[in-house]
Amino acid sequence: MSDAKISLWVLGPVGSGKTTLLQRYLPPDFRLLDQDAQLEQELLARHIPLDTRTHDPVEAETFRALRREVSDRVWTQPPGWRLLGVPLAFEVSGDKPHLLQIEVELDRAAGYRSLGVAVRCPLETCLRRNGQRCRVLPDDVVESTWLAFEKYLATGAYTAIFGPSAFHIAADASEFDLAQWLNHFRATGS
Repeated sequence: MSDAKISLWVLGPVGSGKTTLLQRYLPPDFRLLDQDAQLEQELLARHIPLDTRTHDPVEAETFRALRREVSDRVWTQPPGWRLLGVPLAFEVSGDKPHLLQIEVELDRAAGYRSLGVAVRCPLETCLRRNGQRCRVLPDDVVESTWLAFEKYLATGAYTAIFGPSAFHIAADASEFDLAQWLNHFRATGS
């Protein structure tokens, strides 16, 4: 099973610890779709503050347009990666399970085994972490991603997409060893 094509989906609200988890444990052979890093580069290149709470109306509209542009651009990458058969990693909030379902189906059509990890933490922790990072989003955005994530987790939407044996809920991103979980899955297939 070690040569199986794997796509890893790390889901969680803004500030839940997805990026930290991936930076700490993602094996180097994985291609990571990193929409946030590219958005931050675009904002810095245009001298737009990363703290979105300080944006004036023009900066706010530029931010929204850049976010759409970057999203459209980065999501053109996975089809080529799938053709190469390289291990894939995605970091998403999980607030659009219908789009997640489409991408997982594309993974499977390309011969990939899709795995999901939900990074869960209290809303207060997400809000605090959001306030401590470079790209700060408004509290209502953090709360809306948290509420959507919790709703879809409770209704079983993610488990239905990945299947129970390929979906894990990490109660604390700092204590979940993603590399160990991936190695176990690569060795056993479950």
